[in-house]
Amino acid sequence: MGQVANKGVELKLRADIYRDRNWNVALWGNMAHNKNEILKISDSQKAYNERVAAYYKNEALYQETLGLSHGAEYSVPLPQYEEGASLTSIWAVRSLGIDPTTGKEIFLNRDGSIADKWNAAQEVVVGNTEPKEEYEKASLFISNSAIDGWMITLTEAQQMGTVPLVMDSSM
Repeated sequence: MGQVANKGVELKLRADIYRDRNWNVALWGNMAHNKNEILKISDSQKAYNERVAAYYKNEALYQETLGLSHGAEYSVPLPQYEEGASLTSIWAVRSLGIDPTTGKEIFLNRDGSIADKWNAAQEVVVGNTEPKEEYEKASLFISNSAIDGWMITLTEAQQMGTVPLVMDSSM
């Protein structure tokens, strides 16, 4: 891959509020945040990026020459890697919308010029599969209670978006 810097923090707290021979009440919560940045790309990763570019270029040429497509798989963005970007970056050609006079989609190229044909060589980082809000604005609170071997769990998650939850029923 090259060199990648990972920075993150995970916080997990658990407290037994009440415990006796037959009954246990526990409160716990956790939070995690990770950010990575590609510092240096290896030669093999550069070769991979070149293969991705050739893949899209061949399809664009096929479409332009014959007016046909090999299939829907060419519309699915492939991961690419760039120094300064994240391993989970989302790549796309920026769209400016539909030109009302022609009905064609208008694209913004890397250099700021405008085009009416989609070109994979113009893809840029437009987002991340792990947005900051997923972790920085989330809180998770769980209360477990067990009486004579029967467990009851109350889960409350607060989030702007979605929170991936993995439950472990063992105490």
